[in-house]
Amino acid sequence: MTETTDLLALTGRDLDGRTTTWELKRDGAVNLPGSALFTQRVLDTDGTGLLLRRPRRGGDAAAHRGLDNEIRALARLSRAYPGGRRPFPRLVGYDMDGAAPWALLEEPRGKPGRSATNGLFPSAHVDFAVSVLDAVAHAALVEVSINGLALDTLYVEGKSVQVVSFEHALLFGEPRPHQPDQTAPGPASDQHDLLAAGKVLYEVFAGVPAQSDRPDLSELAMLASRLPDLFAPDGSRPSAVALLVQLGRVEVPAPVRGDHLDAGRAAFQAARGRKLPPTPAPPRRAGQPVPPARGPRPARLIAVGLLCAVVLAAVLVLALGGR
Repeated sequence: MTETTDLLALTGRDLDGRTTTWELKRDGAVNLPGSALFTQRVLDTDGTGLLLRRPRRGGDAAAHRGLDNEIRALARLSRAYPGGRRPFPRLVGYDMDGAAPWALLEEPRGKPGRSATNGLFPSAHVDFAVSVLDAVAHAALVEVSINGLALDTLYVEGKSVQVVSFEHALLFGEPRPHQPDQTAPGPASDQHDLLAAGKVLYEVFAGVPAQSDRPDLSELAMLASRLPDLFAPDGSRPSAVALLVQLGRVEVPAPVRGDHLDAGRAAFQAARGRKLPPTPAPPRRAGQPVPPARGPRPARLIAVGLLCAVVLAAVLVLALGGR
């Protein structure tokens, strides 16, 4: 990467893995509250606004890990949803291996969530809830857990949202890091994202953050009557797609299938199967007879059987000839 006062030349990989160079003009820093990454708005040669994300100078291992998480999650999402208005910025390019790694993203639509939702009218609550759950559904359908969904990680345009930070994103099944108030947070799934979505909706509708995982919904009729399951115990929350249908959403996210992501998953499962030991036979109950061994027939028995068949055929031929 080379820099001048106003210009950047970034060499990295595009979404298809091809080595590419971007010539960009810097256009000011962007504040994403709580982010461990430095975010800068840049302009492409055609004037398109993009976001450049990279660890701050002297950034620790956590910041570099956050950038890796974001690149991995957005690469999967961008390939699975190549067109349309996505609830996340598309990954444009990245460098994970250089001395100064970075990610280049589409510029998000709208304004920061905290300011854009201030004073949201009750008549827009259902549409806003649909948009937040739509973002969770997009991620869950390709087994990505945002794992950091909050009002400060959203941009809002009208009633539509975009998740703009995936620094804590995990793939389903990966262990979630321990939190100060949790000893065993369990593997990543959509359950944590659904609860986080509920807390975002609570904060927007009530005007104050939820103080627990089971907040009082008595003053929030829309949440209490239509989305109380967002605050159910882990493992019992419905999927985001089911909740979208429950809210009347006709179209639900449909990721592109059959791409190289599926092939990669199949290869991983095959490799995992080769490393695992063979499945042991189930234990035999007391008093249960031992089943006879099933092995290949000895070669001698096969030869005797063939000889008997030949002799029998010869006897039949002689008998018929004698008639």
